[in-house]
Amino acid sequence: MRSTAEELTATLRLEPHSEGGWFRETYRAAQTVQTPRGERAAVTAILFLVTAGSMSRLHRLASDELWVHQGGLPLELVTLSPRGELETRVLGDRLPQALVPAGRWQGARLAGGPHVPVSRAWALATCVVAPGFDYGDFELGVREALLSTFPRHAPVIATFTQRGRAVARSAESSRPTLRRDRVIRSKHDDDQ
Repeated sequence: MRSTAEELTATLRLEPHSEGGWFRETYRAAQTVQTPRGERAAVTAILFLVTAGSMSRLHRLASDELWVHQGGLPLELVTLSPRGELETRVLGDRLPQALVPAGRWQGARLAGGPHVPVSRAWALATCVVAPGFDYGDFELGVREALLSTFPRHAPVIATFTQRGRAVARSAESSRPTLRRDRVIRSKHDDDQ
Protein backbone atom coordinates (compact mmCIF):
# COMPACT_ATOMS: atom_id res chain seq x y z
CA MET A 1 0.00 0.00 0.00
CA ARG A 2 1.12 3.56 -0.77
CA SER A 3 2.81 5.35 2.14
CA THR A 4 1.10 8.31 3.75
CA ALA A 5 2.78 11.70 3.59
CA GLU A 6 3.32 11.51 7.35
CA GLU A 7 5.05 8.13 7.06
CA LEU A 8 7.24 9.42 4.24
CA THR A 9 8.32 12.53 6.16
CA ALA A 10 9.30 10.31 9.10
CA THR A 11 11.10 7.68 7.00
CA LEU A 12 13.06 10.28 5.02
CA ARG A 13 13.53 12.55 8.06
CA LEU A 14 12.10 15.57 6.28
CA GLU A 15 11.55 18.93 7.96
CA PRO A 16 9.16 21.77 7.07
CA HIS A 17 10.56 24.23 4.50
CA SER A 18 9.91 27.97 4.74
CA GLU A 19 8.39 27.93 1.21
CA GLY A 20 6.05 25.08 2.15
CA GLY A 21 6.55 21.40 1.60
CA TRP A 22 9.03 19.19 3.43
CA PHE A 23 12.75 18.75 2.75
CA ARG A 24 16.13 17.37 3.75
CA GLU A 25 19.44 18.32 2.24
CA THR A 26 21.12 15.17 0.93
CA TYR A 27 24.21 16.61 -0.75
CA ARG A 28 26.43 19.68 -0.49
CA ALA A 29 29.56 19.70 -2.64
CA ALA A 30 32.83 20.24 -0.81
CA GLN A 31 34.06 22.22 -3.82
CA THR A 32 33.02 25.86 -3.77
CA VAL A 33 32.60 28.51 -6.43
CA GLN A 34 32.77 32.28 -6.22
CA THR A 35 29.53 34.10 -7.12
CA PRO A 36 28.62 37.81 -7.05
CA ARG A 37 26.88 36.98 -3.75
CA GLY A 38 29.91 35.30 -2.20
CA GLU A 39 31.32 31.80 -2.02
CA ARG A 40 28.82 28.96 -2.54
CA ALA A 41 28.99 25.18 -2.72
CA ALA A 42 29.31 24.15 -6.36
CA VAL A 43 26.04 22.19 -6.11
CA THR A 44 23.48 21.08 -3.51
CA ALA A 45 20.61 18.60 -3.58
CA ILE A 46 17.53 18.09 -1.42
CA LEU A 47 14.64 15.70 -1.21
CA PHE A 48 11.45 17.77 -1.43
CA LEU A 49 7.96 16.52 -0.63
CA VAL A 50 4.78 18.30 -1.72
CA THR A 51 1.56 17.20 -0.06
CA ALA A 52 -2.12 18.00 -0.42
CA GLY A 53 -1.79 20.41 2.49
CA SER A 54 1.66 21.86 1.82
CA MET A 55 2.63 23.18 -1.61
CA SER A 56 5.80 25.01 -2.61
CA ARG A 57 4.83 28.69 -2.59
CA LEU A 58 6.22 31.16 -5.12
CA HIS A 59 9.87 31.85 -4.45
CA ARG A 60 12.99 32.58 -6.44
CA LEU A 61 16.62 31.65 -6.19
CA ALA A 62 19.77 33.31 -7.45
CA SER A 63 20.87 29.93 -8.91
CA ASP A 64 19.45 27.45 -11.41
CA GLU A 65 17.31 24.68 -9.93
CA LEU A 66 16.66 21.29 -11.52
CA TRP A 67 13.52 19.49 -10.30
CA VAL A 68 13.58 15.70 -10.72
CA HIS A 69 10.31 13.85 -10.02
CA GLN A 70 11.00 10.79 -7.87
CA GLY A 71 7.55 9.39 -7.27
CA GLY A 72 4.01 9.86 -6.12
CA LEU A 73 1.43 11.95 -7.92
CA PRO A 74 2.28 14.27 -10.82
CA LEU A 75 3.69 17.63 -9.74
CA GLU A 76 2.62 20.93 -11.29
CA LEU A 77 5.59 23.31 -11.50
CA VAL A 78 4.82 26.93 -12.37
CA THR A 79 7.44 29.52 -13.25
CA LEU A 80 7.14 33.23 -13.85
CA SER A 81 9.97 35.01 -15.67
CA PRO A 82 11.11 38.56 -14.81
CA ARG A 83 9.29 39.67 -18.01
CA GLY A 84 6.03 38.06 -16.88
CA GLU A 85 6.08 34.90 -18.99
CA LEU A 86 4.15 32.16 -17.19
CA GLU A 87 5.02 28.51 -17.80
CA THR A 88 3.31 25.46 -16.30
CA ARG A 89 4.87 22.01 -16.54
CA VAL A 90 3.63 18.76 -15.05
CA LEU A 91 6.41 16.53 -13.78
CA GLY A 92 5.79 12.79 -13.76
CA ASP A 93 6.20 9.83 -16.11
CA ARG A 94 6.15 11.89 -19.31
CA LEU A 95 8.31 14.77 -18.06
CA PRO A 96 10.55 13.52 -15.23
CA GLN A 97 12.62 16.69 -14.82
CA ALA A 98 12.48 20.43 -15.44
CA LEU A 99 14.96 23.29 -15.08
CA VAL A 100 14.06 26.60 -13.44
CA PRO A 101 16.61 29.25 -14.46
CA ALA A 102 17.98 31.57 -11.78
CA GLY A 103 15.81 34.58 -11.00
CA ARG A 104 12.46 33.07 -12.01
CA TRP A 105 9.60 32.81 -9.57
CA GLN A 106 8.62 29.18 -9.05
CA GLY A 107 6.11 27.16 -7.11
CA ALA A 108 4.78 23.60 -7.14
CA ARG A 109 1.68 21.70 -6.10
CA LEU A 110 0.11 18.33 -6.70
CA ALA A 111 -1.27 18.09 -10.23
CA GLY A 112 -3.83 15.41 -9.49
CA GLY A 113 -3.66 11.87 -10.64
CA PRO A 114 -5.29 8.75 -9.28
CA HIS A 115 -7.86 9.28 -6.57
CA VAL A 116 -6.15 8.58 -3.28
CA PRO A 117 -6.97 9.62 0.28
CA VAL A 118 -5.56 13.05 1.16
CA SER A 119 -3.11 11.42 3.60
CA ARG A 120 -1.62 9.47 0.68
CA ALA A 121 -1.56 12.39 -1.79
CA TRP A 122 2.05 13.45 -2.26
CA ALA A 123 4.83 13.94 -4.80
CA LEU A 124 8.51 13.50 -4.06
CA ALA A 125 11.21 15.36 -6.01
CA THR A 126 14.93 15.87 -5.84
CA CYS A 127 15.91 19.51 -6.32
CA VAL A 128 19.47 20.20 -7.48
CA VAL A 129 20.74 23.78 -7.19
CA ALA A 130 23.89 25.10 -8.90
CA PRO A 131 25.69 27.08 -7.64
CA GLY A 132 24.54 25.52 -4.39
CA PHE A 133 21.61 26.69 -2.30
CA ASP A 134 22.15 29.37 0.30
CA TYR A 135 19.35 31.04 2.28
CA GLY A 136 20.88 34.41 1.38
CA ASP A 137 19.93 33.66 -2.26
CA PHE A 138 16.31 32.67 -1.46
CA GLU A 139 13.32 35.02 -1.65
CA LEU A 140 9.75 34.05 -0.80
CA GLY A 141 7.16 35.89 -2.90
CA VAL A 142 4.88 38.49 -1.35
CA ARG A 143 1.39 38.33 -2.86
CA GLU A 144 0.78 42.09 -3.00
CA ALA A 145 4.17 42.85 -4.61
CA LEU A 146 3.79 40.07 -7.20
CA LEU A 147 0.22 41.17 -8.05
CA SER A 148 1.48 44.71 -8.56
CA THR A 149 4.25 43.52 -10.90
CA PHE A 150 2.32 40.77 -12.72
CA PRO A 151 -1.42 41.67 -12.51
CA ARG A 152 -2.42 39.47 -15.46
CA HIS A 153 -1.30 36.38 -13.51
CA ALA A 154 -3.43 37.16 -10.44
CA PRO A 155 -5.09 33.70 -10.21
CA VAL A 156 -1.73 31.88 -10.20
CA ILE A 157 -0.17 34.36 -7.76
CA ALA A 158 -3.15 34.07 -5.40
CA THR A 159 -2.92 30.26 -5.51
CA PHE A 160 0.83 30.07 -4.85
CA THR A 161 1.25 32.79 -2.18
CA GLN A 162 -0.03 33.76 1.23
CA ARG A 163 -1.26 37.27 1.93
CA GLY A 164 1.48 39.56 3.28
CA ARG A 165 3.94 36.80 4.14
CA ALA A 166 7.57 36.85 3.07
CA VAL A 167 11.07 35.85 3.97
CA ALA A 168 13.41 38.66 3.04
CA ARG A 169 16.80 38.01 1.56
CA SER A 170 19.42 37.97 4.22
CA ALA A 171 22.79 39.56 3.85
CA GLU A 172 24.18 36.82 6.06
CA SER A 173 24.48 33.39 4.55
CA SER A 174 22.99 30.50 6.42
CA ARG A 175 24.62 27.24 5.44
CA PRO A 176 22.96 24.22 7.02
CA THR A 177 25.32 21.49 8.00
CA LEU A 178 24.87 18.27 6.07
CA ARG A 179 25.18 15.39 8.46
CA ARG A 180 26.77 12.41 6.72
CA ASP A 181 24.99 10.02 9.10
CA ARG A 182 21.58 11.05 7.75
CA VAL A 183 21.43 8.43 5.03
CA ILE A 184 18.07 7.40 3.66
CA ARG A 185 17.21 3.94 4.89
CA SER A 186 14.27 1.78 4.07
CA LYS A 187 12.60 -0.78 6.33
CA HIS A 188 14.36 -3.49 4.32
CA ASP A 189 17.89 -2.25 5.16
CA ASP A 190 17.65 -3.81 8.61
CA ASP A 191 16.73 -7.18 7.11
CA GLN A 192 20.03 -7.52 5.24
